[in-house]
Amino acid sequence: MNRKISYIVEIMWLVIAMFCLLFGTHKTVQDGFSNSYVLFILSAVSFLMYSIRRHLRKSQKN
Repeated sequence: MNRKISYIVEIMWLVIAMFCLLFGTHKTVQDGFSNSYVLFILSAVSFLMYSIRRHLRKSQKN
């Protein structure tokens, strides 16, 4: 994959993780944790994907 595209995908995963975390926090305050835990799971998965993509990009660079 092109380096620029790889970087864009990496940033997209980070943005998705941050959005899910912020929206999950807002939803928890509004409705409670039982209605928002899925957003926290999605945030964790998105951050994990960001970390994997970053590691792959750094290892390809070397």
